Amino acid sequence: MEEQLCLRFNVCGPGKEWQIRVKRGKKIAVGILSAAVVVLLFAVLQRLVQPKYADDISEGNFTAEYYQETTKHDVLMIGDCEVYENFDPIYLWKNYGITSYIRGNAQQLTWQSYYMLEDTLKYEKPKHHTFCGGKTEDVILLCNRNNRQITARQIQTGEVSMLAGGVRIQGADLQEIAKIRTWQELLFPLHGKVEREYTAEAAAQTVWNTEIMELLQSLHEEKGAFLFRIEYKGSLDERKKSEFVKKTASLLEEKSERMLINSISDYEIEIRIVESKKGGYLPFLRLYTMEDERFAYRKESIAASIAPVNAALIMQIAGDHLKENAQVLDPFCGVGTMLIERKYFRSADPLYGVDIYAEGIQKARDNTAVTRMPIHYIARDFFTFEHDYLFDELITDMPASADEAFYRTFFKKAETLLKRGAVLVLYNRQGTLLEEMCRRQNNLTILKTAVLNERQNSKVVVAKLQEA
Repeated sequence: MEEQLCLRFNVCGPGKEWQIRVKRGKKIAVGILSAAVVVLLFAVLQRLVQPKYADDISEGNFTAEYYQETTKHDVLMIGDCEVYENFDPIYLWKNYGITSYIRGNAQQLTWQSYYMLEDTLKYEKPKHHTFCGGKTEDVILLCNRNNRQITARQIQTGEVSMLAGGVRIQGADLQEIAKIRTWQELLFPLHGKVEREYTAEAAAQTVWNTEIMELLQSLHEEKGAFLFRIEYKGSLDERKKSEFVKKTASLLEEKSERMLINSISDYEIEIRIVESKKGGYLPFLRLYTMEDERFAYRKESIAASIAPVNAALIMQIAGDHLKENAQVLDPFCGVGTMLIERKYFRSADPLYGVDIYAEGIQKARDNTAVTRMPIHYIARDFFTFEHDYLFDELITDMPASADEAFYRTFFKKAETLLKRGAVLVLYNRQGTLLEEMCRRQNNLTILKTAVLNERQNSKVVVAKLQEA
């Protein structure tokens, strides 16, 4: 016999009840009640997550209509009703020529404003300062420490002195420096009183003791706050380093009255804090507003690609032996960096790049297209490559896996493609083996060797094929 569910409703006061007997199974009734609870929960959740502009609240139009905007804005205001009640974009435009937009809604919470800002940054980015350059009192160029003199000799303006990891120029011409291809980083030393303590407070005060704001304003056209990040160089472990950087950045924001604003992305400047053996920290400034166009062609790369700055340095090392309008071959060209830097260093034509890795050849073509240089690339194994005429120079970054057998085969093949008296510029991260194998060749004369990195054992060998 089917079970019955008895429901009693007390609707007329104490002692009076209506009793309704529903001839349905308990399971059906429980199912209906469960479904009702689920629907109610979904309705509540939908209300919680529903964007304000999806209902009839008039203020929500500020949010919805933003996505129909085509104008870029000078100012964006995000917040609750205090924002849209107290700021007038029309007044700002008519009186000051400032384009602005209010992204604020009634009772908008802080976490909602945060995600609204995050969403807004997908469509608009803060305007950066424009670097205007000129001369400055003090600049440090970080470069290959074994070949600092190569960078130093290219500097024509200012007083140059050698440092452990680079060169220092007093009275440098930044436009001149921008054309030198052998430096890795450009830093501005920040001069001022150094607080001799290893604390975030001391680091922030040391930076603020300098004329950082005056320097930034003198090097940029626009005024206003700068977005920055902190780079720490010292002995702290990762956890303490993170805490130190966060606290230092916060203190700098406070001291500068937010003329310096910490930003984990889209920053304009880097404040580099280097731990000093004498106590405290030495501050330096790196500008991302100063665009480095030297290697802008390098759009594509592979894991084994040589750094463009190292390729440029190799050309300087071999420079005395590279002739004008030479016919040049790179048998392991990768993405074309060595050939491009050879062409930048001194005129050469034609230039050929060969590589068995077809994807690398396509990337080399893409990189070279940016430079508009007439370099020819062929996807082929060098050991089967043939050519109608012989080359004046062979310049390459040798494969990292090259062993003695590989070198013997390589030199034998290279001889068939080179003119008598041709120059070979060979770079490898197994520099000791490279130099030894070059010395074993009876038809080669070593003209020059140079170490790029002792720990990596990377070396350049410049050699000449015998005239006859």
